[in-house]
Amino acid sequence: MELKKLKEENARIKADLEATEADRMLYYNQYHQNGKELRALKAENKILKEENEQMKQSSNAQGILAELDSSISSPISVTDVESETPINSSPQLPIRDDNPAVGSNVGAGEPRVLTSKRSLQTDHPADLPSKKASTSATRSVDPSFKCMLCKERFDSIDNLQEHFQLLHPLRAFFCRWCPYAGISANELKRHENAHNSNDLKYKGTNQAQYCTICDVCFGPGSGLTHHKNKYH
Repeated sequence: MELKKLKEENARIKADLEATEADRMLYYNQYHQNGKELRALKAENKILKEENEQMKQSSNAQGILAELDSSISSPISVTDVESETPINSSPQLPIRDDNPAVGSNVGAGEPRVLTSKRSLQTDHPADLPSKKASTSATRSVDPSFKCMLCKERFDSIDNLQEHFQLLHPLRAFFCRWCPYAGISANELKRHENAHNSNDLKYKGTNQAQYCTICDVCFGPGSGLTHHKNKYH
């Protein structure tokens, strides 16, 4: 009986390894394909940028030529020349009276410019918002669900299953109680039958061991340790 269980366990492990290798090859092929597409998009983007820059330069040159043509074709009237202000006809600036030596020479009818003696002040550093980081920094929580193939971690079963659908599409059969994903309905059925068998044998007994994350039941031995190392 024990030999039969060992053979079944070896067959299951061998199937998992074969599926893992297939998923790994699919993942790397997809990775290289994405790299090729990314490089092609970058090259196309560079060409489009160069064409756009050439169009801008051409448009700017056409605008400059149009301005030159309009300035040459528009005649300058005599009235425009006469109405121009002479270069050296600058307006008389008022004399500031904040200097006592200058203010004593200003006549009663001269304009006076009052200057404020209050200098501009910047805000005191204490009034400015503090640049120190907030002491209530968020804690970094280690995601509890691990991909059984590439070991990437997620904070929920839903995100983990979405990861399988994107990167490991062969693993499309998900366990109802733990993060396991199988490659066929029969493989998933064998896996879930193992859960049901553990529940019937050990649940509610002193020999029962429970996963603290997904709450599945295991019997005595290394089953729980193997589960945690693989899925959490």
